Amino acid sequence: TTIDKDGGRTITAGTRSPKSAYGVRTIPLPAAIDTMLRHHHLAQKKYMLAHGLPQSELVFTTKKGTMMSASVFQKQYASLLKKAGVQYRKFHAIRHTFATEAIRNGVDVKDLQRLLGHSDIKMTYNYVQPDMMTQRQAMNVINAVM
Repeated sequence: TTIDKDGGRTITAGTRSPKSAYGVRTIPLPAAIDTMLRHHHLAQKKYMLAHGLPQSELVFTTKKGTMMSASVFQKQYASLLKKAGVQYRKFHAIRHTFATEAIRNGVDVKDLQRLLGHSDIKMTYNYVQPDMMTQRQAMNVINAVM
């Protein structure tokens, strides 16, 4: 989104470079997600071919085969949440939930930092939401040591 001097907005689809070198990374996907994405991409390629549309290496495109704009993606995301009966949360909240659940389930904070693409570990800690369950688990560890 570009905002001009009068406050007008222009939305364009495109890609951009990560904020830092840490943002350039390979993220290992769980096998089930990798399989789902590959099947989706194959189905999308078949659709494009059947409708005479240009082939794309993008995993998610519009029905015309073009790059999906952020606004279209956001609308689809909101629609999916509504259909699933899930209260709306900003898309970025998924990263916070992922970070919190990763720590809760024993992922090392340095590994999490790399997965999230943070150059400073302090930023990673900002993503993790402490909760009573995690604090109880920590106290159980201390109790077992004593």
